[in-house]
Amino acid sequence: MLVYCLVLEKLVGKMNDSLVNLLVGIKTAQLKKNLIVNTKLSNLSLSVLQVLKEEGYIIDYIKKETSIEVYLKYNNFNPIINDIYLISSSGRKVYYGYKTLHKVNNGLGILILSTSKGVMSSKKALLLKTGGEVLFKVI
Repeated sequence: MLVYCLVLEKLVGKMNDSLVNLLVGIKTAQLKKNLIVNTKLSNLSLSVLQVLKEEGYIIDYIKKETSIEVYLKYNNFNPIINDIYLISSSGRKVYYGYKTLHKVNNGLGILILSTSKGVMSSKKALLLKTGGEVLFKVI
């Protein structure tokens, strides 16, 4: 799985280094059963973490001077986030209108979108009837 994370990081390139670092950090930390992961501070990472917190995928996060400390969530020693799939990349942007947003894995996962109204989950985007760039999928 660690190889998958490193390949993901190389494929995406410089798209959103902070977002990729955050996703790879969360995935790697949960494979190692770590409770906390540190990542670089960025506005996009803060927005994504707020959505993950609202949706119940992480416990909390703390913004520090130059980094963010993320507290991961487990259920009976199993990670709440089973997998993270990057959808958009620097070379291939994927956009969904609100009519094409669908339930991920029968409602067991969410899409994280960047919309004109900010970063939000597919559930919230459906309620607000807005679409946007699909950043990644959480299962």
